Amino acid sequence: MFVESDRDSLGVFQPQVGLVSVDPKTGYILAMVGGTNYDETNFNRVLAPRQPGSTFKLFDYTAAFDNGVTFPSEIVASQPTNFGGWSPPEWLGTNQWFGRISVANAIKQSSNIIAAKTSLRTGLDRIIYYARKMGVTSPLKPYASLSIGSFEISPLEMVEAYSTIANGGVRITPYPIRRIETENGTTIEEHNFAATRVVPASTAWLVQTMLRGVYENTSNARISGLQAAGKTGSTNDWHDAWYDGFTPELCTVIHIGNDATRANMSAIRNAGSRFPAMTWKAYMLEAIKLKKQTYFGPKPEGISIRTICDASGLLATEACPASSTHSSYFLSSHVPTQTCTVHPPILQTVRLAAEDLTKLAPTDWPDSRVVVRTMLRNQVPTEVYQEPITSEPITSGSELSVTAFPKQFKVGEQITLNLDVTQPVGSVAVSFDVYIGGSLVTSASSLPVTVTYAPTLAGSLEIVIVGRTASLDTVFQAASTVQVQP
Repeated sequence: MFVESDRDSLGVFQPQVGLVSVDPKTGYILAMVGGTNYDETNFNRVLAPRQPGSTFKLFDYTAAFDNGVTFPSEIVASQPTNFGGWSPPEWLGTNQWFGRISVANAIKQSSNIIAAKTSLRTGLDRIIYYARKMGVTSPLKPYASLSIGSFEISPLEMVEAYSTIANGGVRITPYPIRRIETENGTTIEEHNFAATRVVPASTAWLVQTMLRGVYENTSNARISGLQAAGKTGSTNDWHDAWYDGFTPELCTVIHIGNDATRANMSAIRNAGSRFPAMTWKAYMLEAIKLKKQTYFGPKPEGISIRTICDASGLLATEACPASSTHSSYFLSSHVPTQTCTVHPPILQTVRLAAEDLTKLAPTDWPDSRVVVRTMLRNQVPTEVYQEPITSEPITSGSELSVTAFPKQFKVGEQITLNLDVTQPVGSVAVSFDVYIGGSLVTSASSLPVTVTYAPTLAGSLEIVIVGRTASLDTVFQAASTVQVQP
């Protein structure tokens, strides 16, 4: 792909490469490559500021997660967006967008729109503050384009920042020399590195988890059996391309690009997922022979797991199809509380047996023996109440006294009824439901009770009072029948 004749106007082979590899636990620089040929050019590109592209999103999401601005499952729209005169594209191509996408997938797919939206919600000054905490010293300004890496940063600064996440949020400034000794082994000077926690362990672990998804999604970097994390980055016209990847033992940043705009890279599509990722993989295949790589640690304190609906990105409910849910990690301090809005709970109105509310009432039961409730469909009982075999009816010892005015019941005429019951010995009824003609007319907390009623049909009319306990269990039922005249 890159041939020897690809040289700039100064005769320097292009593109060039910068590689720096650090032990995240100590900050010790294990490898540094400043260019393709030191004899041709001794310029150390590891120290040269370059636009980091999407690798800068590390700071966007670290700050956003840490401050509860967003969470991995939140659904955000990737669509044409004007950020105060700046309308970034997605890398997919002209007028191509991801649509509704979760933040976790936006990181994995490297969405520019979602990164910009997230950064503006978080605050650009806050993004810069986190970049500074994690090791960036190059000039940064609070412009919206900062979110996708428009300001130049050196690979050495980026390896310090990514090492901070690899090291669980603890920053150690990289250094090339451990100690200086005389020829007989006497130590003249020794470097004592300083470790400073700048990101909470829980936030660093959550960001690690997101970047592990990026690594798994980058086929040119992925190595079978190696657990790693990383982020790609590319800039306009494919001028700069990055792959910043790490394991618990090794953090390596690779930049491939031109020293200046003199050479055109657009013809070879110098994307971070291509040449830098391939270079990182080739380097790691050799590095793992020399240094055993381990797995990332288990989730630390401060991380919670919830079941999330894919469609809404919110807490799943019983109404969400199981096939459309997944488990997601959150900072315990910023767990979403809203439940799915795409799949509202499926409700059903049911008739329950008043004697046992865990069972359905038989279909032929009158309303006087039924409690009507609206329940989630998956909580509706399936068993129908069966009458117990007993020689004593439930109305035993209860007599209903009915006093009417006027005394004669006629169709269409309103009647005032005074109802009272001689309750059975030991009754603990605290509420009294009045049914006339099989329909609930009123409920009272004490007896006697006065109701008004206008009969609609001539003939026998049954009046029933059901006494219930506080738990709605029926303790007695008293009935009386009157005749309604036409």
